[in-house]
Amino acid sequence: MRSETFSTPEPPVVRVNIPSGDIRFETRADATETYVELSGPNEEDARIEQRRNEIVVEIEKKKLFGFKGDHTVLVTAPFGTQVDAQTASADVEGHGRFGDVEVDSASGGVKFAAVDGKFEVNTASGDVRVDFVGDSLRINSASGDIDVGEAENDAKIRTASGDIEIGSAARGKIDIQSASGDVEVGIRRGSKVFIDASSMSGDMSSELDVTDAPPTETGGDNIDFRARTMSGDVKVRRA
Repeated sequence: MRSETFSTPEPPVVRVNIPSGDIRFETRADATETYVELSGPNEEDARIEQRRNEIVVEIEKKKLFGFKGDHTVLVTAPFGTQVDAQTASADVEGHGRFGDVEVDSASGGVKFAAVDGKFEVNTASGDVRVDFVGDSLRINSASGDIDVGEAENDAKIRTASGDIEIGSAARGKIDIQSASGDVEVGIRRGSKVFIDASSMSGDMSSELDVTDAPPTETGGDNIDFRARTMSGDVKVRRA
């Protein structure tokens, strides 16, 4: 196992690039350092370094020739840390509060607690869960369920197969497209919503009064909800 500690009085940008395994981020309110722990094949050849306000954890593919096995990465950093994770096959988790988060993965689950910035995920196979997103969110998934607790602003979600749920949407444009899977969106109390949704073979339902025109810019938060699904139910409810 390798470990490194870097001085980061301001929240850093942490970039992690490993082929497979597990990546775990933890942020703490009182942290002024970033601690990185790495274990796996050829761990001594991995690049773990600080570049100004960036912490880089990277394993070059050529360093893995002749070796098999997964890598485990643990990063402990201050609240507000930004994350950029790239992997072919790894589960990515984040506990605590984060700034912008971007994850690209061919396969593996993605799970984060509170993201105060933007949240962007591209995955071919794996469930995606985030409890809170303060800025916009964008998720592209070929296969896997998507579960968003609270979305404060715009949300754009594309999936080929998997259920999609937004527990509470506050404002902005909610744009969802799914080939196969149910869609459920909760509208925060006090927000007005315009609904434009359709499904080729699924039920449509709304617990809210439906308007045939987009909401005006005045009188509270407005939501423009648009959903298209080939096979699956679409439900709008009060959060």
